[in-house]
Amino acid sequence: MIAVRFRALALALLLAAPMAARGQDWEIYQVTPQQMQEFRTCRAALFYHLDGDLPRAARLPRAYAETLLQQMKFIMTETIRTAPHLTVADSQAIMDFTERFFLGFSRTIAERTDLRADLAARERLLIDCNALIWSAMRRRIDALLTRRAQTTNPYAPPGAAQAAPLGP
Repeated sequence: MIAVRFRALALALLLAAPMAARGQDWEIYQVTPQQMQEFRTCRAALFYHLDGDLPRAARLPRAYAETLLQQMKFIMTETIRTAPHLTVADSQAIMDFTERFFLGFSRTIAERTDLRADLAARERLLIDCNALIWSAMRRRIDALLTRRAQTTNPYAPPGAAQAAPLGP
């Protein structure tokens, strides 16, 4: 239960980044209410899929769900790590958002108990979650590579990712 609360908190911070990033180029972290609900529903499906042993009828192996969970963690980690907290008001907005997200995720778990019983629907949903997750992954990886390129070449113009030289 503590792990679920921590994950909910981490996702809330992920989704709160746009509020904390006023005046900066953080549009990759903006999330619509529909995307937030899809993310929560995907997390609920993962929650149920990874809870206990999978039935023999399961087509998606546990490793698939664990990989999807790791991808979600990467998205959250990258966003939290790079989200600025410029003012006390930004921090309070993040806390308010965290509380709203936690309540929303708890509601999603309660409302989507059908995912616990309906293995086929849960597995379809986990497959459908890939579009949302990989879209967010791609944006986070691109941002990470750009930051790394700027770290190794601080004089490079913004967005100019450069490969490291291969020789002396």
